[in-house]
Amino acid sequence: MQTHITKYTDNTGSVNTEIINEFNEESNFCLFLDINGVKFQGSSFDDFELIDKQNYAPTQMQRFTLNKLKYHNSDEFELELCNCTLEVLIPVKIIEKRNKKELDLILNMELSLGKPKNNGGIDFENAIFSLSINNKQYKSESDMMEEGLENLQKQFDGKYAFKNCFGCLYSDYSPFGNGFFGSLQCFRDRKEEYLKASDKMEFISLADKGFISVQETYLCKDYKQRIKNTGYRG
Repeated sequence: MQTHITKYTDNTGSVNTEIINEFNEESNFCLFLDINGVKFQGSSFDDFELIDKQNYAPTQMQRFTLNKLKYHNSDEFELELCNCTLEVLIPVKIIEKRNKKELDLILNMELSLGKPKNNGGIDFENAIFSLSINNKQYKSESDMMEEGLENLQKQFDGKYAFKNCFGCLYSDYSPFGNGFFGSLQCFRDRKEEYLKASDKMEFISLADKGFISVQETYLCKDYKQRIKNTGYRG
């Protein structure tokens, strides 16, 4: 379990809180957020769903904007938190390549979520990622953690590497798209097959055999530093 120090901000002000990350390889609906006693749960930082709806007084709910989304193949709806900003401090490990030294650092993420759209979704989503390594600041901006971390990695100019699932040799993203966070595919149980997959169709065929869904910031004992131009994402 990890605890991410968090600041929630909406039109009424800010609340200092925490996101509890109870990720395990069997379930990724594992992020928990409490804002002044109102509880949310999600699989990504941008899909926090209101839980225990019946427990809150109308006055508790006044500050929140909730996007009403229909569950797949159901007449029921979920209520997702939006129209707010989440500033989250995420622990990460960085490898300093010249001496193989491991650095325990904090990735700062400022995620802004827009207002609900009439046809579902929200009208805006953007995240600013920043990281300080050896007194040098690195910063990127994207609506996906994948691209945000990739842009940071490029700025490292070969000096550093992420030691987590994002930076692992055996992880990749689906050719059909992925969410903001937490939908990285791990192929540690099919290492050789993954490394031999040379095009999109081979990768899709491999994914059909099964994979483990992991968070970008997760780390297991099978980690191996990623080599450029490996797998579908390169």
